[in-house]
Amino acid sequence: MDFTLVPFKEPDPSRPRTTQEYETITIEPPLSNYSLEELRLADYNKLANTQLVKPAVTGSPSVHPVSSTPQASMLVKRLAGRSRLQLLKGPGIEVVVGARPDLTGIDDSTETWSLSKALISHYSSTLRDACNWGHDDSHNLRIILFSEDPAIFELFVEWINNGTYTLEAPLPATTQPGVNIDAQAWVLGDRLGSIQFKNYAMGRLYARYTSAFEPHSIVTVDVNYSYEQTAHDSRLRMLFNNLLAVNFLDSTGVPSR
Repeated sequence: MDFTLVPFKEPDPSRPRTTQEYETITIEPPLSNYSLEELRLADYNKLANTQLVKPAVTGSPSVHPVSSTPQASMLVKRLAGRSRLQLLKGPGIEVVVGARPDLTGIDDSTETWSLSKALISHYSSTLRDACNWGHDDSHNLRIILFSEDPAIFELFVEWINNGTYTLEAPLPATTQPGVNIDAQAWVLGDRLGSIQFKNYAMGRLYARYTSAFEPHSIVTVDVNYSYEQTAHDSRLRMLFNNLLAVNFLDSTGVPSR
């Protein structure tokens, strides 16, 4: 199999208005059909299954292999070209994010989106079910996500349209201040039943904490968030558990805060 090194740039989440530049491997089909983030996630799953540990250190805790599930390791090809245009056809639906169920809470902090039913149904099983519920009622043109963060949902909208989302300074104000934006995006993807969006967010998290150029430290607020917002066997919690184990004796990797 032939490999071609090509330049690649991406925004650095921790350094506003800066980018990281390095070379990536563009592989011949069929792997070229997948995004860089999906390939990163596949690499993470493979690494996790071979014991994500540093060289043995006396007194360090043992880390057991992490079992992989077909759903978590699935790579889903994004539609492109004319196939993607088909998702923009048909009726739209109003998605209200951040309002109370009775709609009395709609204010400046609430966001309302008019989105293609086909598009959101393709990328989210939760939104697909909501679109299909009461489909015989022609007045069923609104979905209310009263418990979701409008700022994070906006990233999902950007992603379903562009295949990526951008984080520029100042970072969006969320309902979980201080928590990593990509971790919040993963949780939203989990609630929306969007495996591809979760894969994308996980790829960004993996790159953030394992970058050979400037790896970031793990902070307590992110670990706590992963435990509070996800199931015990979630990939997000598994990632932070592995990172904590790997950096257990490294005070620079796991600061005391």
